[in-house]
Amino acid sequence: CGSGDGSGSGDAIECERDSCRKYGGSWDEDMEDDRCVCDYTCGTVPQNLVCGSDGVAYANECELKKSRCEKRQDIYVASQGPCQGVPTLPSSSPELLHCSKTVYGCCPDNMTLALGVGSAGCPSTCHCNPYGSYGGSCDPSIGQCSCKPGVGGLKCDRCEPGFWNFRGIITDRKSGCT
Repeated sequence: CGSGDGSGSGDAIECERDSCRKYGGSWDEDMEDDRCVCDYTCGTVPQNLVCGSDGVAYANECELKKSRCEKRQDIYVASQGPCQGVPTLPSSSPELLHCSKTVYGCCPDNMTLALGVGSAGCPSTCHCNPYGSYGGSCDPSIGQCSCKPGVGGLKCDRCEPGFWNFRGIITDRKSGCT
């Protein structure tokens, strides 16, 4: 792609098709306009907040993949839970966008981006267990921290029924209760 040899529009269509498939889309020859179909049905996927490499927090990995397909950009999961620090503008601009200039503003620390009204998604507003939660993020309206797999409780401080070895998260660096 992009060889510039001027051999016709067929090459451009092939490039577009390859780009579509590279980012998770399917190519539909029968479509009139945009032949790249990003058919991701994420509404039924449970919410499990992830931070994308583009600095955007997504409800789950499915939403991230859908965005990657629609934007045709290399976006990957940078971390579990909300994005920490200030988000960046799209890669075409190296400037930083301070959280105070975003829709929901800043967390009480005046640095972390709030993910919703009432400081939703802000770290430490719920005093989450640092071992059982993802980055101490929580929903302050109900006081529920974002727990690792098999971990439960408002503060993510114990294993869910049927799971055990909370101490293993600390001593053996497990990703959650087993």
